[in-house]
Amino acid sequence: MTSAPTAVRRVGAHTKPLDQHERTFRPDIEGLRAIAVGTVLIYHAGLPFFHGGFIGVDVFFVISGFLITGLLVAEVERTGRLSISGFYARRIKRLLPATMVVLLTTVALSWMFLSPLRKLSTSGDVAASALYVVNWRLAGQAVNYLAQGEEPSPVQHFWSLAVEEQFYVLWPLLLIVAAMVVRRRGWGLRSTLLAFIVALSVPSFLYSVQLTHSQPGAAYFSSLTRAWELGVGAALAIVAPWLFLLPSTFSRVLGWAGVGAILWAAITFNDATPFPGHAALWPVLGAAAVIAAGVTAGKSGPVRLLGTPVMMHVGRISYSWYLWHWPLLVIAAAIWGHLAAWQGVLVLAVSYIPTRLTTRFVEDPFRRSKVLVEFPKRAFALAAVTMSSVLVAAFLLHASVPAGPKLAAGDLQGAAALNAPATGVGAADEVPKTTKEQLTKPHAYTPSALTARKDLPQIYADGCQHDEKSLSVSGCVYGDPNGTVTVALLGDSHAAQWFPPLERIAIARSWRLVVETKQGCTPASVLVYNAALLKRAYTECSTWRKAALARLVKEKPQFVLTSGNFGNIVVQSGKKLGERESIEATTAGMAATLRQLTDAGAKVLCCGTPHGRASTYRTACPAQDAALPSARPTAPSPCPARQRAWNRPRRGW
Repeated sequence: MTSAPTAVRRVGAHTKPLDQHERTFRPDIEGLRAIAVGTVLIYHAGLPFFHGGFIGVDVFFVISGFLITGLLVAEVERTGRLSISGFYARRIKRLLPATMVVLLTTVALSWMFLSPLRKLSTSGDVAASALYVVNWRLAGQAVNYLAQGEEPSPVQHFWSLAVEEQFYVLWPLLLIVAAMVVRRRGWGLRSTLLAFIVALSVPSFLYSVQLTHSQPGAAYFSSLTRAWELGVGAALAIVAPWLFLLPSTFSRVLGWAGVGAILWAAITFNDATPFPGHAALWPVLGAAAVIAAGVTAGKSGPVRLLGTPVMMHVGRISYSWYLWHWPLLVIAAAIWGHLAAWQGVLVLAVSYIPTRLTTRFVEDPFRRSKVLVEFPKRAFALAAVTMSSVLVAAFLLHASVPAGPKLAAGDLQGAAALNAPATGVGAADEVPKTTKEQLTKPHAYTPSALTARKDLPQIYADGCQHDEKSLSVSGCVYGDPNGTVTVALLGDSHAAQWFPPLERIAIARSWRLVVETKQGCTPASVLVYNAALLKRAYTECSTWRKAALARLVKEKPQFVLTSGNFGNIVVQSGKKLGERESIEATTAGMAATLRQLTDAGAKVLCCGTPHGRASTYRTACPAQDAALPSARPTAPSPCPARQRAWNRPRRGW
């Protein structure tokens, strides 16, 4: 978009200087914004194509890096200095007003339609969005095994804006450092900046590849793994004067190839694609190709598509539409349940209305304001007012949720409620009418649903529930360490939930309780695919399970309680099996695990949970009956309540 004053454009065999309009406006970039926001909107609406529409965010990153760097470098070359206050004032008036309107509206809609639990989490997300750090909050949640399966936040899409804002904060400072080096060393400004960008972008890309393999959830939201994408756009702005030397024929081919790369990624990628990592090269380099080619490709280049009135219009409102569409989709899902594709499209159509209103009456007036740039203090005052307003709204949303009642001595908890008198909440025969009415309230449960998410077994705090990356066994022992009877707990979080009653039994009977549990790691001896966090074969699980079984064989427990998620997809010979084949492989793998334990002299109870696929549990766990007829626990089982209730109506759970 910006270039050195002496830049020229190739037009056939002739060249001419760029006029001022060409310096400040690129219709192909405006249309590229339309492609970026369009793929995101289609993806979020749930239409049966563009399963990789999330790559539109990467296109935005390249555009931002290119435009912002071009403006900054042009200012330095034109004036010999850089006004930090002026730059931040322009960012404030461009971004914050629309952001405040959307966030405040989202808080109001969340207060009206979201459950108390979601209100609490949303209030924190809104506050983090106002401070432009929500991407780090989401990155932390992405590696939290217990946070998997939670409903998406209505402001989750603000993560990309947070990444850009962090870039806006740091990049001008880096430019000042580069300018100081230029003055002292006599180097060229653009060559020095290019060296800086390469030095920062290459490690960022390598880190993105590495973290995407180990923790793809965290890699997706991290600024450190996305910095190279902004760096590609920045590097493109640095070399802008030389882009005019590209032959027009080459530029046309390059530009259309870039459009093809973006669309190919949007169509062929999906939620299972490890991303960003090296896969992000497709949309990033595709966007860079379109921007680079637009200088000399002429009317036969991508501008033929990107410069159409429809594309230009969508590109112009892309910022506001990106802000509005996601909160409305989430709120609609909270009201109607899972949205069908036609419902998603309907919500997108409705979101166009506040988009147009925000663009016309909020975004454009502030964007065109010269006062906020001429008097930066006013812009900073605007930032303080907008951010403070959103933070107060987030606090009020959080405060609107009353604290749950504390658990009193003697109150029934968990499975113990199943043996309560008929007048209690856990009555086996009939749930009282008053209780049915209370089920819609967060305080109808003991402990309250507002605090139950924090009610974890002690093994989590003790580090005995291993995370996905752990390979070593815990060595954790509870109950009586010197007890003559050793019992063990083996499995994933489904097994971990049985720790509290098992520990009570161990303490009461002076048993020695050995715990071996790992997040998402089924006890069945198979290699499974971890779709929740790793999005790859869960090799750490197989390594850990082998070590855990070896430890239990050495411990020679008299009794082992094991449980797990038996609905995992199994990986064999590097390929994922289908559902039926995975169940068969899991059944065989569970039989192998049970046999290894019983051969060591243990009696085993395979205990399922009323969550997930009951048919898979019944297929995998009864292997102990067919393969191990003598594997009957002599110790009192903590699971009979579950076994008795398994075939009850689901209301009992």
